[in-house]
Amino acid sequence: MVKAKKDGFRLCSLISYKLVGVPKDSPKAFMKGSRVDRLFRYFSNESYAKDFIKGMVRFQPLAFFQAFPDETRGDRFEGVSLYRPPGGMQVTRLNGEQITGQIESYQASVDASKIFIYCLSRTLNTRLAIEFNANTSIEIFDVRGFCQRITSALPEGVELANRRLPNGSLAKRLLNPVKYYKEDEDCSVRSAFGDEIAVSKLARYAYQDEVRLMFALKNSLGYGAPTHLMAGSDYTPGSHPDPGPLIINTGDLSSFCRLRSIEKLIGGAQNDS
Repeated sequence: MVKAKKDGFRLCSLISYKLVGVPKDSPKAFMKGSRVDRLFRYFSNESYAKDFIKGMVRFQPLAFFQAFPDETRGDRFEGVSLYRPPGGMQVTRLNGEQITGQIESYQASVDASKIFIYCLSRTLNTRLAIEFNANTSIEIFDVRGFCQRITSALPEGVELANRRLPNGSLAKRLLNPVKYYKEDEDCSVRSAFGDEIAVSKLARYAYQDEVRLMFALKNSLGYGAPTHLMAGSDYTPGSHPDPGPLIINTGDLSSFCRLRSIEKLIGGAQNDS
């Protein structure tokens, strides 16, 4: 493992100058939110779904998913931006010396113990129901009202991700569609911003069509928040300490969502298509 900032290395090619050159208010850093009309949450126990409707929304830290043993829900690269080109990386020291064959990947990571998410999906299908061992689902039909209710119930002082509006101003966002990427894609902007990393996952998870409600403790989501390292093939990212969930008590949510059985909900979605 080689820490990029300490050992006199710099990233070669497009990564080196883009990481250094992205200003704090770069418009590339902020995702244009897409309209979401319906969201779904899968539950393995109907009592959990009923607690949700009563207003008990259980946010988990990213660290929880880093250590989760089931790869459908768990992901050791949760909260990590991974750049791993075929054949490894060519790295140039500040003194001009080039190193090849030793560095397999460049990784930027956030503090996964400080960023909390609640996972939803825009997709309703049998594959997700089976993989999540779900027998019940919640359909959120008023996404805007639902997000406003959650936001108003968040603890004071938490940090939300940023979004650049068409008029150039910035707004805070609770709802974040996940961005899926391949290991060899340009990671320059994603790796510089904590919120970009926290809502990005490897392309193998794209079928989940995930949307995240997300907040963080201060100074965890902005420009410069991630830490950076270059790693050999024997390196596996470790998980951060899991501080446990935060339950946000919102009050009754039945005006924004409803309880549905998996069978009925899938049948209704097929009839609508």
